[in-house]
Amino acid sequence: MSSGVINGIATILLTLFIDPKASVLADRVMKKQTDYIYLKSYSLTMISSKFLGTLVAQLLFIPAAYYVAWFAKWI
Repeated sequence: MSSGVINGIATILLTLFIDPKASVLADRVMKKQTDYIYLKSYSLTMISSKFLGTLVAQLLFIPAAYYVAWFAKWI
């Protein structure tokens, strides 16, 4: 259940904060007001942050599973 709530909130935050900035930057590149390299670096930053977030989540997964198992035994 919490997975759906977290994904829903993340989708809303992405739509409100990240997508408009990316759209404005892409529009500026198309109008030749900004260099393409800024859009490319923005995209690379977004992809690498998602990748690093996935790696950190995997590192935290096993200790969190042990904590949940301990808490379930404690209850």
